[in-house]
Amino acid sequence: MHGYSQDLRDKAMELYKTGNYNKKELAELLSLGYATIRRWCNRYNETGSCLIIKPLKIGRRNIFTDKQAVLDYLQEHPDADGIELRNQLAPHVSQSCFYNTLHRMGITYKKRGKL
Repeated sequence: MHGYSQDLRDKAMELYKTGNYNKKELAELLSLGYATIRRWCNRYNETGSCLIIKPLKIGRRNIFTDKQAVLDYLQEHPDADGIELRNQLAPHVSQSCFYNTLHRMGITYKKRGKL
């Protein structure tokens, strides 16, 4: 479902403020649902504005975030691979999740061949 634009909300509130329309007439005039107009008007009456309220996007919580522990372990064990890193530092995290975490941290986990 798509929300209504801020322009439409502002137009509805301008018409509402004139006092020439009740909520039902305003809903019919703008081809909107009565409940939508009622919600906008109530918000306007309570806060003085009818701004679009966007939810705060939090996303998933990171399970493992200790980059310094990874760097320290790699300093002590330069030949360690991703599996060993995960087993030593975060055994509670799945391997794919740990690889994704290393990627987000900017740490490569693949061994490099000698040149």
